[in-house]
Amino acid sequence: MRFVLIPFSLFLLFPADSLAIRSDPGVSGGLEPGRVMRFHPGPQARLLQQQAWQDFLAAEGAGWNARFDQRTGRPFWAWGPPIPLDRAQDATELEASLRSLLRRNPGLLGVPQGNLQLVQAGYLERKGTWYLNFQEYYDGIPVYDGGLRAFVRNGALVLLGLRTHPRIEADISPVLSAETALETAIELGPAPMASHSPLGESLVLLPRVQGSGLAYDLCWEVRTETAKPRGRWVAWVDAHTGILRNLHNEVLFSEGWVQAEHHERHPASDMVVSPIPYANVYNGESSTYTDADGWFDLEGEEFRSELAGLYVDVDNIEGTDGLLSFAGDEATWTEEDATMAEIDSYVFIEQVRDWAHTYAPEVAITTANIHSRVNIDSTCNAYYDGNVNFFLAGGPCNNTGEIADVNYHEWCHGFHWYSLESGVYDSSTSEGVSDCCAFLLTGDSEIAPYFYTTGESLREVETDMVYPDDYSGESHSNGLIVAGAVWDLWQILQASLGESDSYPVISQLFVDAIKYGFTIPEAYQAFLLADDDNGDLGDGTPHQCEIIQAFLPHGLVDGMEGGVLQLYHVPLENQPATGDGYLVQATWENLAPECYTDDQLQGTILYSTDGGETWSSLAMEPEGDLLLGTIPAMDANTIVHYYLEASLTDGMTSKIPGGGSITPFSFYVGELQELYRDDFETDDGGYTHELLVGEDLPGADDWQWGTPLGLGGDPDYAYSGDYVWGNDLGADDYNGEYQNDRHNRLLSPTISIAPYPDLVLQYRRWLTVEDGFYDQALVMAEGGEIWANHATSFAIGDENTEDDRWVLATHAFQDANLDGLLDLSWELVSDGGLTFGGWNIDDVAVLAPDTPLNMLAITDFVASDGEPELLLTWTNPPSQDLELLRVVMRTDRFPESPEDGDQVLQVESTLPDEAMEEALDLELDGYFAIFAKDSSDNWTEGVFQGFNADQGWSQGVAGDTGSGATQEDSGNSQTGDTPATEPGDDSSSDEPGTGCGCSAGPAPLPVLMTGLALLVTATRRRRC
Repeated sequence: MRFVLIPFSLFLLFPADSLAIRSDPGVSGGLEPGRVMRFHPGPQARLLQQQAWQDFLAAEGAGWNARFDQRTGRPFWAWGPPIPLDRAQDATELEASLRSLLRRNPGLLGVPQGNLQLVQAGYLERKGTWYLNFQEYYDGIPVYDGGLRAFVRNGALVLLGLRTHPRIEADISPVLSAETALETAIELGPAPMASHSPLGESLVLLPRVQGSGLAYDLCWEVRTETAKPRGRWVAWVDAHTGILRNLHNEVLFSEGWVQAEHHERHPASDMVVSPIPYANVYNGESSTYTDADGWFDLEGEEFRSELAGLYVDVDNIEGTDGLLSFAGDEATWTEEDATMAEIDSYVFIEQVRDWAHTYAPEVAITTANIHSRVNIDSTCNAYYDGNVNFFLAGGPCNNTGEIADVNYHEWCHGFHWYSLESGVYDSSTSEGVSDCCAFLLTGDSEIAPYFYTTGESLREVETDMVYPDDYSGESHSNGLIVAGAVWDLWQILQASLGESDSYPVISQLFVDAIKYGFTIPEAYQAFLLADDDNGDLGDGTPHQCEIIQAFLPHGLVDGMEGGVLQLYHVPLENQPATGDGYLVQATWENLAPECYTDDQLQGTILYSTDGGETWSSLAMEPEGDLLLGTIPAMDANTIVHYYLEASLTDGMTSKIPGGGSITPFSFYVGELQELYRDDFETDDGGYTHELLVGEDLPGADDWQWGTPLGLGGDPDYAYSGDYVWGNDLGADDYNGEYQNDRHNRLLSPTISIAPYPDLVLQYRRWLTVEDGFYDQALVMAEGGEIWANHATSFAIGDENTEDDRWVLATHAFQDANLDGLLDLSWELVSDGGLTFGGWNIDDVAVLAPDTPLNMLAITDFVASDGEPELLLTWTNPPSQDLELLRVVMRTDRFPESPEDGDQVLQVESTLPDEAMEEALDLELDGYFAIFAKDSSDNWTEGVFQGFNADQGWSQGVAGDTGSGATQEDSGNSQTGDTPATEPGDDSSSDEPGTGCGCSAGPAPLPVLMTGLALLVTATRRRRC
């Protein structure tokens, strides 16, 4: 094995060698400032179609796959059939060949090649593999975890990871000095009173999630070391503001969780006699070391031995180091010669070192000498800092040096560190790696039984922890995601290969994978690369099927949901009521063709036009990597819901959206006029929220305006821009989930919707909520329910609504009280059981569809002084089925229907959208409204001043022109404020008139009783 490290000091490649498990109480520095990676199907489908990637596929990348960083648009990982490189004999040639390939595919990087510098190149001769790391710089400043990682096997590129940042905007001129940053890091850190030894400061650009994108903070990376408390601190201090952006302790301590017991592993085990390999033996004149079986060859009769060998040197911090004096050729260490912690730790460290040397002899730590410092005056802890350190028994804990699993775990932190030939040392990954070492040595899913005196273990790896749902700020818990996947892989391999044959396979896969320097979302790619036997990831690997089966339940297979058969589909938007149907196109991908055949791929569209009450299905036809199908044409004003299913010959299935009929896509057929829209980017839209029912504790009214953080089932990005409204977006240390036994409401501002009675609400939704039998997610209009989440019954109760992407929600409803005003609300009612992420809403729009009623709406009716006539003007409604129009008047208030008042004008056989003008000989003040009728006897609904209603004039009343209010004058388009009375009699005739189809006739109106004369002669002023 050859390893080349290009001189470079940036922390992101390799931290200092103080690496272990978890810090002392009060000094935990958290995790490295990496991002949680989420790969959502919707954005992935769009990014797969971007031109740069398509160009690469059409050229050298035929057959390649990718998963994209959704915040940068770059392929986070790309892999496929090998791409031969021009030259690949050494690091210099490899760099030149890779740069040539990138020049031929300029869209991949997104940044100039000059921004990348090769900082690490390692070669593993046993696998014929080069590992290369390029660091990204922005104006000379390194970008944290930015750059490119390439893996070349047998002279061909097989795997590529792009961590470049095309959209950096940053001021790289620091305001704070390095000295001030050092002072700030110490003062704001967890150990301000400790004695800190400075280890250096350097500038770095630290990416930070901001809204749905990234911001870049110029930071001083400050390193210090403390002895009490034990810490090697890395702080990132904002070079402009002095804010402490992140703090990480590279000395990670171990303290306990608990599980199963196993003999010969812990203080409660049976005492057994084991050889002491490679230990020093001397007789006063000469010395030697025992062999692997504990034997030695040295002349003499009296000897001494210490627990100081070729590879392990045990130091008893509590007192004098152990010493064994004996005569003859046999001796046994007992508690009379050393403490049990000294003896146990020596044996356990040798066991794990021997295992590692068997499968990865090229890793330096397997042949290096390491100190085991036991009986440290503290309790319930252990750590690795270049050596391994174990604490005394005390309180609830046993002596950690006497526990095999803890020794294995701590030593393996160093093994992980020394194994790296690429990537980064990630603390969460290292916890998982170290737990894997423990169970590979013990065969037990329980890690460190009898860590506690009660017999409890530290943790267990059998429970499926899932990325990213179970990823948190605690590295031990995060490590269980990977450790659980490796444990499952071992069990699957045992079932297929047998117990004895599976062990070398899982061990070799494991030690080769960690060379990759993977973080948790990269674990699957690392194991595939380790398993590859021919330098072609495009044709699968020997154990890919088993790896997929094991890693899939942990959310690690390509970081995608849905498993091996991936479907990508850009949902249909609203469609016109024309054409032969609606083409549905999905891209499909079989991630494991060697495991699941796709020669009989089947795809299906399921669609509904009655709100999901019934579903129809139609087949989708495969065309290359596409599935195509056409939803039949629908009548205007139809809401179509649909989802897609696909299956492979071997039974592997996929469905998008994942919730199928519970969380379908939707679109509206027909024309829609926008009345209101808010994407919440400028401000919160004037929305308000309140707790309606439940104890008013902090977070009980959990509606928030901001960017969701991906917790509790929420997305980690807005549908558009950065801002949404949602239940508990994860800000302010909340967990992203709604609370139990609460009823919350988000209320819109009052929206003007006049003059349309039929409405459509559309918004982007990401909702996760329990089955509606228990928890209710409601959409309300004017206090009336227009949508509720799927509900079953007590006997079922587990059909939850869990959106796995932003979907377009579409609800049709009516303005129930015809007042031209609308209040919308989104509500959540929870019980005392399960909780989820709740509502996330974006891009809310209220629309007027072209329904028969809306097509009869009149928007510009004006009654004004025509000197001397009353002049009526309007534009006919757009209904192609328009039959007649009628103007009605009252003296006390606006008429509410075509029969509510005195008919003063009726116009028949008119044309849609025609500008109209009528003059009437009226000398009477009044309230006028115009109504239109179609051949189906639908009449205009609602009376809205400024739209289809206006107040007339009164001759002789000074200053009163009688002009009606315009739409702007009418405020929120309310109707007249005089209470409605009983409708007046209507004796008008529907007989056709003469001329151009206008007719006006006398009507016996109640207002004649006042003694006023009503003149109904109309002077026509429209063109026939």
